[in-house]
Amino acid sequence: PITYLGYVKRDDIEIVIEKPKKKNGQRREYEIDKIMQIQNIIRRAIVTSKKTLIYFPTVALINRTYEYLRSIHEVENVAVYYGTLTKEEKQQSYEKFLSKEKLVMFATKAFGMGIDIDDIELVVHFAPTGNVCDYVQEIGRAARKKSLKGEALYYYNTRDFKHINRLHGLSTIQ
Repeated sequence: PITYLGYVKRDDIEIVIEKPKKKNGQRREYEIDKIMQIQNIIRRAIVTSKKTLIYFPTVALINRTYEYLRSIHEVENVAVYYGTLTKEEKQQSYEKFLSKEKLVMFATKAFGMGIDIDDIELVVHFAPTGNVCDYVQEIGRAARKKSLKGEALYYYNTRDFKHINRLHGLSTIQ
C-alpha cells in the first residue's frame, strides 16, 4: 500500500462523491448507467453555462460514450481531447472549449499537460484515476480564476475499480 501525506490548499474546490441509489428491482448496467450520468452532467452544464471537464480512463471509453450520446443528439456541446488526436484536432477542441462554444470537454489525462483554462467550474471523473496525486492534479483544473468556486464530482460505483486495475497493470509493463 502507498500512503500519501500532505494537504492540498484549495478551499475553492468542493469534492462531491455520490453513490447513486438503486431502486428495488431495478437492473443496473454499469456502462449505460455511467453514460446516463454523463448525459445528466452535460445537461447541467448547458443549464448553468458552466465549463465542465470530464476525465475518462481510456480513449475507448471516451469514444463509446461520445458515439452513444451522438446517436441521441446530445453532443453539440461536447469537445474531445486525448493524446492520439492530431495536433489540429486537439487545438480545435481546446479553442472551442476555451471560448465556451463547447461547454463540456471529454478528456484523458493528456488534457492536463500544458493546458491552462481558468474558468472550468466542474471536474468530473468517469472512474477514479490511478492514484491520489493524479486526482489532485486533475481536480486542480477547476476554479483557477479567483472569483470561481469549483466542484470535483464523482459518482461512485464498485465496478469502477476495474479501470484502476487496468491502469496499474499498464503502468507495470516495462
